[in-house]
Amino acid sequence: MSKQNLAHFIEGLIHDKMEEALDVYSADKLGIPDYALESAGGQIHGHYHSLTYDTGASRKLFGFSLWYDGVPPRVILQPDNTPGSCWAFEGQEGYVVIKLSQAIIPEMFTLEHIPSSLSTNQHGKIPSAPKDFSVWGWLDSEGQNRRLLGKYIYNDQGKSLQTFKVEQEKCNKDYTYIELRVSSNHGDSTHTCIYRFRVHGKPPPGPALLPPKVPTETSPEQLKQTTR
Repeated sequence: MSKQNLAHFIEGLIHDKMEEALDVYSADKLGIPDYALESAGGQIHGHYHSLTYDTGASRKLFGFSLWYDGVPPRVILQPDNTPGSCWAFEGQEGYVVIKLSQAIIPEMFTLEHIPSSLSTNQHGKIPSAPKDFSVWGWLDSEGQNRRLLGKYIYNDQGKSLQTFKVEQEKCNKDYTYIELRVSSNHGDSTHTCIYRFRVHGKPPPGPALLPPKVPTETSPEQLKQTTR
């Protein structure tokens, strides 16, 4: 292969890898499986969430407002982070429980909000973004037995996607239900908005397989006894 052909081959390979990376980024921006993703089977667990706050977004027909409604909590399990496509709850404290697509041993969580550069706030702030929050694993469907997996702070001056690791000593259990509990935001006294919450981890190991039995040779004496 000539140097020119080799250069073209390498250039094409790099281009393909870049396209692949961009596909992963545009699809989910992280390239890490999200077991809370709605399209993969994740869902909001019944009525276990704070009441939805009416942000005043109106539905109109021919320019006339028909009704006002709030975005349901399931939006936090969907890959849409356009401004306004968030679940809002009243005040600074709220929670939501997610039933994952399957039981996993959680390793990381990702909380997403719009970047401050896209905020409609005149000072470029995102006061409705969560600040202090904790994540809990439920060992049953009613939350009677739950474990704290970590306490975190979402930085409003940081990246829009922020990933947080589970405390290492608490990574030995698998969970189907994960609770996100917010205890404060960045200054909005009326409501808090969550754009997306993701849960990353690994499925629990399967049951250990017993080694196959090794057949043993039968002596002539044993064979005679079994045939009597």
